[in-house]
Amino acid sequence: MRNRIKELLDNKGISQTWLAKKLGKSFRTVNMYCSNTIQPPAKALEEIAHILDVDLPELFSKEKKYPIPEDKEPSLLKEPSATYHTLPKPVIKPSAYSKVKYLIIDDLKFIDVPKEQVIMSFVSTCIEAAARTAKCSYEAIYKRMKKVRLIENYIYPCYDGLHTESRENLAVDILECLEMWEKRMNN
Repeated sequence: MRNRIKELLDNKGISQTWLAKKLGKSFRTVNMYCSNTIQPPAKALEEIAHILDVDLPELFSKEKKYPIPEDKEPSLLKEPSATYHTLPKPVIKPSAYSKVKYLIIDDLKFIDVPKEQVIMSFVSTCIEAAARTAKCSYEAIYKRMKKVRLIENYIYPCYDGLHTESRENLAVDILECLEMWEKRMNN
């Protein structure tokens, strides 16, 4: 998932140099954030959202879907040439044990899991990683996250950006964000 920091800066008429000074970061770091070379850690994302006066999820763009005009058929959808192999049409079958559907292509099964279920699994991974890093129980981390509403206000809406981080960086970012939100809540 790409961030929209450059787009938001341009829309507000703010320079990357000014943002770098506000964040206490080098111009090069902010430039890498803006060009999506690297993604900012959770703490920096929160600071950027605050400085730009936007909600955290607004820092990330949604994947653009380009509809195919009905009057124009892309060449890839036309009759394939002899050098290409056509894939068989996938067969979608419901599982006998649950409402989960799976695709079958050439006898290979691919589970079709709803995105919400994938995100909830990711939330569990976040809790586990944070608990291991903090050397405390999963339940203790979950209660802290629940108290400051970190899951529904940060992890869930920012899933598209967060799930690209390594588990170690994710745990550090989430713990930093959790501590910051707890301090803010106590003030």
